[in-house]
Amino acid sequence: MGSSLGVYYDSHCCGLEKGKQVISDETSFDQWITFGIEKGWCGPPVCETHDGVPMSPDEELEFDEGSDPCLHIVRLFHDKVHQSQTTENHSPSQWRNHYTDVRFGGAPDAGGDAPHLRLLENPDN
Repeated sequence: MGSSLGVYYDSHCCGLEKGKQVISDETSFDQWITFGIEKGWCGPPVCETHDGVPMSPDEELEFDEGSDPCLHIVRLFHDKVHQSQTTENHSPSQWRNHYTDVRFGGAPDAGGDAPHLRLLENPDN
């Protein structure tokens, strides 16, 4: 594909055609999460309280044998107020956020308020 800056998909995905920009200001949550699921980056949203944490058989065995495998999660929020309140109440959500923290190369306009994607040039293009 031409430009390697931007998020484009090279085949049909998420109801979008080949060559269409996948992530933009107009991207719906459903398109965004479907893209991640189809790429193998995440699973569908589940409730940890009522559904439990999704684990592979190996992770479940490791957990059952007394180990504590790290299971990374991405928290979903109702809106920016909910995001701000939750992040303020959960210190790891602050100190683990190297995605928007400018000290670690995050988006300079993020202001600690909301996550922003950093689009990196793809060396394969």
